[in-house]
Amino acid sequence: MICMLIEVHIQPSRIDEFLKVIERNAVCSEKDEPGCLRFDVLRDNEDPMKFYFYEVYTDEAAKLAHRKTPHYAEWARFAENGLDREIKRHATTNLHPTDAAWR
Repeated sequence: MICMLIEVHIQPSRIDEFLKVIERNAVCSEKDEPGCLRFDVLRDNEDPMKFYFYEVYTDEAAKLAHRKTPHYAEWARFAENGLDREIKRHATTNLHPTDAAWR
């Protein structure tokens, strides 16, 4: 599995649009992409304009397939002008629970 931790900062004037776009991206990713096992959206407790996405894919092919979907394209369009700073992406390897025990 590939687990991604993504950190984004949203422009305050674009927060309502962001919330709609990212919810659609998360819901459609889990519903429509067999290789997307999880897509959580987390809001920072200290900075309400900072968000984290925790995305889990079965493999690299599933992660790349995600970037070819209409819901990702909508997110990418938003990200062009709606972010307050550069995206931080962290690709991680799952350790616990093991892939076999992961739900």
